[in-house]
Amino acid sequence: MEALDRLFSDLGWRSTLLMIGVLALVPLVIIIIAMNLPWQATFSINAQTEVVEFETGRHNVPNWFITAERMRIDGADFGAFSGQIEIGRETRVRLVRLETGRLRLTLEQTGQELVATLYDQAESRLATARERLQAIVSLPQGEAVTLPIAGRAVIGDTIFSQSVETSPVLIAGHVQVFGRYVIGKNRFAAQQAPLDSGDRLEIDYSNTAPGGHGLLRIQQDEPGLRVVFHADADAVRVIRFGTAGSELSPSLWARVSADPLYQSLLAIYAVLLPAIGLALASLFNQFRLRQITRKKCPPGQVPAAKTARSEPAGASEPENRGPDNLQSTSKSDADPESARRNSSDNDDANK
Repeated sequence: MEALDRLFSDLGWRSTLLMIGVLALVPLVIIIIAMNLPWQATFSINAQTEVVEFETGRHNVPNWFITAERMRIDGADFGAFSGQIEIGRETRVRLVRLETGRLRLTLEQTGQELVATLYDQAESRLATARERLQAIVSLPQGEAVTLPIAGRAVIGDTIFSQSVETSPVLIAGHVQVFGRYVIGKNRFAAQQAPLDSGDRLEIDYSNTAPGGHGLLRIQQDEPGLRVVFHADADAVRVIRFGTAGSELSPSLWARVSADPLYQSLLAIYAVLLPAIGLALASLFNQFRLRQITRKKCPPGQVPAAKTARSEPAGASEPENRGPDNLQSTSKSDADPESARRNSSDNDDANK
């Protein structure tokens, strides 16, 4: 504390306040600037649902290998099918499976391109669907079917009071939010929220990544479909029956508390706070000491502090006058000798 008092006494109160202000504001300014940097959030959805829907947009979806008991193409019966389906762009795809029943597939046109192209096991083209394709997909016994998806997905469906008994719903799941570090490309888990039965999940996609990618996994002995979907987005809306729903987006606190960069800055700020407190206390003591000194000093007399500061300059004068004093002293010491010599010479002359 005494070292701080001496330091601040030499610097002056203006320089001291400036130094304290810099120490207090620099970490805070760095945090504010970093908070305004663009932060990309990735939403990871893992749900068991009886219905899922997605629009391909401009995404390319890998071919599906399926076996269909029945199929209709543009309103005409096509019969059974086993092979590959190439899903076109600008197509809406909807899959519904109630409990452990059949998987129903519907493809609808949303743009000007073909809905789907069918290929047999030898990869020869069989048919094309221009506007609509419907199929009942057979699931192999004891094996799981995995289907890749891409585009804008909606998981679950809205429940109304007039819903029929066979309305498909979302069964259960959760949403997890991942953020990217400000420095580096790694990601961290920032937030998580559960999904209840009957929820409908909609994603507000960002302009830089209008869509996501995921997988569908269907097993014959499990109800519905297992959906795993990842998308870079701004927020996720959960529409819940009987309520206004909610919106899930990464909060500032989630970002600050999870990102190591902000944790380091906050730690530095926490270390600086005691130092700033000591600096302010020392500055206050210096101010109080000067006030007390001014009150005790009589009018017209120089304060002790100023006198103490002027002592080094005054103390140098005897040292500067040292040689002159020595010379004058030597001269005064030499005068009696010369007087005695003069007197003896005068006596000899008189004789």
